[in-house]
Amino acid sequence: MRALRAFLVLLAAGGVAAAFAAANHIPGHDVLVLAWYAAGAATISGLLGAVLQRMVRRGPVAHQALIVALTPLVATVAGAVLASRAMFVSNHDLAALLVVLAAASGVAVVTGLGLADRLSAGTRHLGALAERLGDGSAPSTPPDSRELARLAEQLDATSARLSESTARERALESSRRELVAWVSHDLRTPLAGIRAMVEALEDELVEGDDVTRYYR
Repeated sequence: MRALRAFLVLLAAGGVAAAFAAANHIPGHDVLVLAWYAAGAATISGLLGAVLQRMVRRGPVAHQALIVALTPLVATVAGAVLASRAMFVSNHDLAALLVVLAAASGVAVVTGLGLADRLSAGTRHLGALAERLGDGSAPSTPPDSRELARLAEQLDATSARLSESTARERALESSRRELVAWVSHDLRTPLAGIRAMVEALEDELVEGDDVTRYYR
């Protein structure tokens, strides 16, 4: 499913690029050259981003968000530089493009940090929910993310079920103790009488018809 989604995204991007080239009457040879350099830069940048993501997969969310935000910018800068060299674009035009990409990279970094902050806040919220599972607290305000909000709702529902289970267990334990106390009280009196009769028989304190009556 993930491979199919990636293929569809790449196919859509290629279609948009081809349509843009056709609309601007770019020669086919130039389109192939640009596509080759763009694909190479994107592939190398994507692989580098995947390696960095794997290296920091156990690190802070902010680092991962920055890598996600900067990977397409690196691919764009690398593709632009390679394409400009191949198409003999002037250094002035390339410098202007790099200035625009530098500004875009700043926006990407800020946006990535904002996403990282929201994800960190959501994970801290879920951690707090997990710590107070079953304590009977009121449902909390869900995080902004739909997935995290759904997980928070599930944790709230689990906490409510645990609270109900704990209350039922305490009620059953209280009933058991009451039952044991009642049974003990009800058995104590007849057992005391039986013990007294047995001791009387053992000590031969009863005689005649009383012995039969005691045994009965």
